[in-house]
Order: sequence, then structure tokens, then C-alpha cells
Amino acid sequence: MNIYNEHLYPVFSDGRCRLNVTGLPSDGALAKKTGRRLFPVLSLTPPKPRSMTTILYQDKDLIAVEKPEGLASIPNMWREKENMLDLLTIELGQKLFTVHRLDKDVSGILLFAKHADSHRWLNKLFFEEKF
Repeated sequence: MNIYNEHLYPVFSDGRCRLNVTGLPSDGALAKKTGRRLFPVLSLTPPKPRSMTTILYQDKDLIAVEKPEGLASIPNMWREKENMLDLLTIELGQKLFTVHRLDKDVSGILLFAKHADSHRWLNKLFFEEKF
């Protein structure tokens, strides 16, 4: 992976990343022992997740959120883009179950189940067109 200065500067300048050299031997001492140079280790401090979710309803069984257009409902197979399921999972700190999806280019209301039983129940309602 190539990382260029224009990508690193914003990360360093806003405090999300810092050089962590605490407890490492000096470069000279390590080079004498191993014949290798020591480079500082990058220690990433993830930023506090920004809330991209508008929670419309939530209880012990399910959560309904507003999905903006341009954001995928669920991850694609390469998990390279942000998606509502991952953002909400991080924000709530719990596993969620996808009840239905909306296309990336569509805004609307998404339902996620909070446990397997409510997932089965909501899927049954969708299948029977009672929802």
C-alpha cells in the first residue's frame, strides 16, 4: 500500500496519529546488534466515530435508522466503503442483523434486528408482506 504525504499530513495534524518510540532501543544500539536500522512505529489513534446515523426508533429488539443516499446499506464483498451496518455496529457497540436493504443511491428507513429471534420475526413479516 502506498501512503503519500498528502494523505499523512491530515492524520498527523489533527492528532489521530502520533509517533510512538517509547521504550524502543536507540537506532544506533539496534543497528549494532542486528545490522538493521530502527524506524519509529506509527501508532494510530482512531478518531471518535462521527455519528452518521439518525435513529428514528429503537427498543430491545430492533432499531430503525434514516439511511442517506450515497451510503451503502451493507458492506460490499471487499469491505472497502463505509456502510450503514458497520457504522451503526460501531456506534451501538453490538452485533446487528440486516432485515432488508436499500440501494446505495436511495435514501430511506432501514431496519436492523438486535438479536436472532427478532431477525427471524421481522424477516417473516417482510416475507408475508405484513410490514
